[in-house]
Amino acid sequence: MKMGCNASKPGGGDGGDNGYLLAKEGGGGGGSGHSHKDMMKADPTVTQAAAQMQRSVVPPPQQHKPPQPQAPPNGHAPPPQQKTFNRAKDRVEAIKESKAIHTKDIRCRYAYFSQRGFYPDDPFKPNQDSFCVHEAVSQITNNQGVVRMDSLFGVFDGHGKDGHHCARYTRHHLPGQLKRALERARSKQDGAELNRDQIHHAVVRAHVETNRMLHQNPQIDDSLSGTTAISIYFHGRRNRVTIANVGDSRCVLGSTTGPPVSSIGHNGAPPESAPTRSMLKAQPLSRDQTPYRKDERVRIKKTGARILSLDQLEGLEPINEESENGEELELGEELDEGGDPPRVWAPNGDYPGTAFTRSIGDAMAEELGVFAEPEMLSRELKPNDKILVCASDGVFEFLTNQSVIDICAKFNDPLEACRAVVAEAYELWLQYELRTDDITIIVIFIDEIRNDPASRRPSGSGSYASSKRMNFGL
Repeated sequence: MKMGCNASKPGGGDGGDNGYLLAKEGGGGGGSGHSHKDMMKADPTVTQAAAQMQRSVVPPPQQHKPPQPQAPPNGHAPPPQQKTFNRAKDRVEAIKESKAIHTKDIRCRYAYFSQRGFYPDDPFKPNQDSFCVHEAVSQITNNQGVVRMDSLFGVFDGHGKDGHHCARYTRHHLPGQLKRALERARSKQDGAELNRDQIHHAVVRAHVETNRMLHQNPQIDDSLSGTTAISIYFHGRRNRVTIANVGDSRCVLGSTTGPPVSSIGHNGAPPESAPTRSMLKAQPLSRDQTPYRKDERVRIKKTGARILSLDQLEGLEPINEESENGEELELGEELDEGGDPPRVWAPNGDYPGTAFTRSIGDAMAEELGVFAEPEMLSRELKPNDKILVCASDGVFEFLTNQSVIDICAKFNDPLEACRAVVAEAYELWLQYELRTDDITIIVIFIDEIRNDPASRRPSGSGSYASSKRMNFGL
């Protein structure tokens, strides 16, 4: 069974998640006769976290022995290494321990964890996920010094041949573009705090400019490669966050439904247990931008593009009015169990086959409406808000939003929560597939929020903005 928006045709066994699919492209022959447990290369941290969840991840027998490095001749630097199979320690990028951030109004702790996927048909495939953490993407100062530092957390899920390059390029350039856009906006405000619309305009400009720069980069071929971008931007005196989403990565908030209770223990330290996080309700702070959404289908089809599943494109399923209109699937609350998602196709060609409707990069798909302008949501954090999750779709392929929050709520350390979610997602992938996607997650535990009633003003908090195309004169 193949699930999720980046799934290829069932039974194709493409051995990799390119995010797009050319109709005549051959599969990789994933059916090798081995069970998923035999083929699995388990990471030690994933195995340990899975054990905490009372599940077992069985390491496979050793199938390949990487070549031994040769001694450097005559004391000189060794020759360039040949490609070797990714070792477990090379497949994980994670923070060593959770880190705390204390600002004027918020106390929180965060951690990140990125697990390279298991691709038996492409053992040298790099991790195409990337992420960024900037604790001070910009700051506001006055005569007393720094009064506020804004923070940015982002996850980028690359796809296509150069998807990893696109994700890393966005990781390195989007925060800088956002900083410049914010500084440009503040220079016109004489130091006054930016309102929601000004923040949104700066965020959109940063994404559009990053996309333009990527198109012009001669070292990266983004014609059929690109990346998603999901980010959390902490800003303002009212404990506000702005979520910006391009593609099908996701941001989820876990909040208590009862009266607010502080999560801070004695002397400001985190408590030994987290009873206030034991019963949290998941709230989506982003919506996947895929052809499953009626509004995105209508927007894409106005460009002349076709929206068809792979079976419909190859004539295996009929194309009728109902299939053209499609069904509205609320991803996050439901899982796509069909395994053959609707895709975007050129009117006279079997390309690009994207299972998403927005991305950074994907130059050939841009003329079909697959552009880089994000959808945004701004809201004020409140004492009932306890957990923020920002993750690639490798996490959500087989896990609902509520399942991810439930796993995180079992832990008091955000790093342990990251490990447990990755372990659960990794194991579920291998229950249904002979490979896994790359899996990346950032977990933020909100330990305390200090609200200043004097600073509160009506601000449209919690509003959702679906962007229309903007002209920035770029």
